[in-house]
Amino acid sequence: MINKLLNTIKNDTLVKQNIILFAGTMTLNVLNYFYHFAVGRILGPADYGILAVFFSIIYILFAPVNTIQTILTKFTADFIAKNETGKVAYLLKRSLQILGYISLLIFGIFFLFSPQIAKFLLIDNINYVRLFSIAFLVIFVTAVTRGFLQGYQNFKILSASLILEGAAKFSIALLLIYFGFNLYGAIVAISLALLFSFLFTFYYLQKLIPKDAIKVDSSAIYAYSLPVLITMMVITAMYTFDVILVKHFFEPVTAGLYAAASLLGKIIFFASYSFSWVMFPKIAEAYSKGEEYKHIFRKSLLLVSILVAIAVFVYWLIPDLVVGLLFGVEYLAVTDLIAPFGLAMGLFSIAFIVTNYYLSTNRTKFIYVLAAFAILEIAAIWFFHQTLEQVVNILLATMLALVISLFIVRK
Repeated sequence: MINKLLNTIKNDTLVKQNIILFAGTMTLNVLNYFYHFAVGRILGPADYGILAVFFSIIYILFAPVNTIQTILTKFTADFIAKNETGKVAYLLKRSLQILGYISLLIFGIFFLFSPQIAKFLLIDNINYVRLFSIAFLVIFVTAVTRGFLQGYQNFKILSASLILEGAAKFSIALLLIYFGFNLYGAIVAISLALLFSFLFTFYYLQKLIPKDAIKVDSSAIYAYSLPVLITMMVITAMYTFDVILVKHFFEPVTAGLYAAASLLGKIIFFASYSFSWVMFPKIAEAYSKGEEYKHIFRKSLLLVSILVAIAVFVYWLIPDLVVGLLFGVEYLAVTDLIAPFGLAMGLFSIAFIVTNYYLSTNRTKFIYVLAAFAILEIAAIWFFHQTLEQVVNILLATMLALVISLFIVRK
């Protein structure tokens, strides 16, 4: 039985690449957890609260960052499928130029308005804001190089870049804090980790991409950008607005308990992210070549479903241990919530892989369905929020209906 499973993993490229990237994303998640755990303990609540605000800003950028990576993955895979590698070279150069200018602009605006931003966020030292603004110089260009690696299906290097980012951030932060830089060190570690990851991925891309560039008609790329951006914005809203609404309607302690349950649910969603990253360029390439691609989707869907089933079962079987291990005994009040919350996020993981399947095959009708359920989720929580259980049940019902609707659209 075990030998058969090992042979399947060894011989099945899709499964093998999923394991490689899954290992990278999970290692990054673990290292991020260590970073937050260590920095939070060392700096204390006040300074860690400032750092948490900066990470919230980064999370807001997930929608445009994921949009950039998805678009570049799609067109890189398309050009490779047609053996037009010269266009890949042009796309890389042009993308780095455009995103480089945009990064400089955002950095300049954020740096210029640092006093106002610090005042709004109740941060006494504006240098913290100025130092954090450096991250804008690298976050978008890092998405560029990762998008090309994903399009090339070089998941070993992509996985290694994620691990490098997490390891660099954790180690640099601890080192600088040890030498007395405290919050400055924790902030600098964010930018340096992204920079190291960018340089690492850029170095390997130079070996993959030819020197001779062939100009690309950008109209198709810009046309594809809008549905991808809308998709990523709606997806981000669907897993963030519930926390904001609970913070608005419930007292602080209850909202904090919900935030812990939400984070445990999101672990399942982000753990499944790598499956979409592997599936997307494979289907995009096969679709561009006119080859069969539905088996790739079915297998990816099965892998995500297995992961979700295992995670939800663990949440249901030993909720006290999971909550106590990750958050401590003061959060044990949410143990009854984590299994249904995990199931809701598991269904959302399935919805996410279906939306990526549609995007990889140039289908956009699903966006109306996705947007409708995002509005439904927010409206339902707004009007019905007597208990946390009610909010979680709304999420669960919404995600189940969303998955069913997405499969109906597929027909």
